Amino acid sequence: LGGMRVAVAWTHLRGLFLLTVVGLLVTSLPVHAAPSAGLEPGNLVVADQDAGQVFRVPSEGAPEVMISGLGSVEGVAVLADGAVLAADRDAGTVVGTGGRYGDRTIKVACGLVSPMAIAVAGPETVYVSSFTGGTLSRIDLETGQVDELATGLDGPSAMVVLRSGQRTSQTLVAEGFAGAVGVLGRNGRRSGTLVEGLGRPAGLAVGAGGAVYIADRR
Repeated sequence: LGGMRVAVAWTHLRGLFLLTVVGLLVTSLPVHAAPSAGLEPGNLVVADQDAGQVFRVPSEGAPEVMISGLGSVEGVAVLADGAVLAADRDAGTVVGTGGRYGDRTIKVACGLVSPMAIAVAGPETVYVSSFTGGTLSRIDLETGQVDELATGLDGPSAMVVLRSGQRTSQTLVAEGFAGAVGVLGRNGRRSGTLVEGLGRPAGLAVGAGGAVYIADRR
């Protein structure tokens, strides 16, 4: 990881720290998650796109490889039980390790088209976007079933799931080709546009006060 130039946007949202990095994707273990497979609260989880690896970065010490042998890792997420999910764009899969998956790396969902952004939407649900397909899909973590929620997105490169209480209320989606951040309702229908006139938005985060931060690869 040394020597790579990065730009970071970060937030703390419902116990989950999320950082979006140019060249890397980073998240951290939720503070309420159970340590598993070497992951401890406060650790960062870093996806190196070019190397096809996912690292655990402790507060002290060198990064440790958690997942290797992937194609191009375009998104990572950490579940409440400490499991780490990674979206492999080249293979069209989402894989998981740690937590409920133990020390193994298993395929959680297959047959995806260029999966990129991934976000936790509920205890047994994650959302994943297809950058080239322009879609947003829901993955059932228990069955691996993939259901398409939204189509017609213009290069969905990042997303943040907003909640009202325990329920998902809206999803913000950065559309890299459109230079905009769209707003989707719980049913996946577009309900508006948060901001337009960007270059290539590639990262999203929401602060504790509700402010939205956007990483733009202009």
